[in-house]
Amino acid sequence: FEEMNWGDIAAYSINHDGHILAFAERADDTD
Repeated sequence: FEEMNWGDIAAYSINHDGHILAFAERADDTD
């Protein structure tokens, strides 16, 4: 389980919702 994996999982959940897509983008900034 790499740090990138964690972000990937979050992105998946966000993608499913489609409403919290902005959250995923913000996470990328932290990367």
